[in-house]
Amino acid sequence: MKKLHHPGTPCNKEIKDIDLKVANLGNNLEAVISSEGWGLFGKDFWWASDNEIHGLDKNMQIIYIDLPRINDFTGWGFYSPINLEIELTRDCNQDCIHCWNESGDKISLDTKILDEIITEFREGGGQRISITGGEPLMYKNLFSFLDLAKRKGIRFIDLSSNGSLIDEKKAELLSHYLTRIHISLHGGNSKIHNKIVQRENFDATVNSIKYLNQKGVEVVINYTIMRGNAKSILDVFELSKSLGGNRIRFNLVRNEGRGKSLEKISQEEVFILRKIIEELSERTGVPLKRSELYPEGYYKDVGEAKFYGCSALRTSLYLDAYGNFLPCSLAPISIGNIRKDSLIRVWGGNLSNKIRKITYCENLSCSLSCGGRCKAKEISCLETQKDAK
Repeated sequence: MKKLHHPGTPCNKEIKDIDLKVANLGNNLEAVISSEGWGLFGKDFWWASDNEIHGLDKNMQIIYIDLPRINDFTGWGFYSPINLEIELTRDCNQDCIHCWNESGDKISLDTKILDEIITEFREGGGQRISITGGEPLMYKNLFSFLDLAKRKGIRFIDLSSNGSLIDEKKAELLSHYLTRIHISLHGGNSKIHNKIVQRENFDATVNSIKYLNQKGVEVVINYTIMRGNAKSILDVFELSKSLGGNRIRFNLVRNEGRGKSLEKISQEEVFILRKIIEELSERTGVPLKRSELYPEGYYKDVGEAKFYGCSALRTSLYLDAYGNFLPCSLAPISIGNIRKDSLIRVWGGNLSNKIRKITYCENLSCSLSCGGRCKAKEISCLETQKDAK
């Protein structure tokens, strides 16, 4: 067992007994903080965060890490992605007023292509897939795909859903595959939620959380804050508490897609919202999930974000329903297409390497808005600057 003294985080904030298990570490072990949590990389580029260590091989050791031991993380990335986010379909049974990708198109990924991509992903050491939409429950081959992912050896499977199509039977089926599910709830009562999703789905969404809780699936409530529901934050805390205290992930509305016409939340309001959210969490006892509105300490100080932040093209890659590879779901640039490019080729391509080397965006408010170094925001700024010229 190898033990190294841990003096604290890069932000000089003391963290005691950081306990990570990793396999095949090799030489020159280094540590970073990504949006997924603490992680390690070394000669063999094996990575696992502290809450993802269960079920690995028996070749484990406990490490106490020195931080930092290298001066520049610019451009770093693994040899192949560890996390793959997949938009199975753009189809959706709701018409949310804030939907950034304007879900509703009858576009879905082909199952044969998915088989090939999951195989390649696993052969490269991939660990986690995150399934999004549209609404994934609208994908006719969802459970076949989940079964495929399990058979290929994917260790962690997350799914994001509006919950309105999840009855008790589907909750039971999902419990056999999912590590975690994110359920979108946009109001603490039916009036607010239904107005935002433009469907009478509040009761079905709340019931889905109940069913999933009963089946032992970890549920995170996703709540996107906008003008129409900002005053319902307390209500959603109390609703979560009544359902069993599911963690809540508060997101800020993106002024893109159908959300373009919505009134923007100012930076001053963001800071106020963060304070309100943390205070209500303490008061109600309902835990929070890290997000742009709950930085959870380690990346509140944007000026010291060098050692954490965006995982796009470092550990993660995004595949949309049209077959395009993107650095992440919000980055406005395609770096390849599944019909002509392999995953590994895209990951190691010149464009991907160029994006990895994007450093700190000069637009400070843009980085502050997401709580850290957001590649999508930085790419957007660069694109805007390029168009202006």
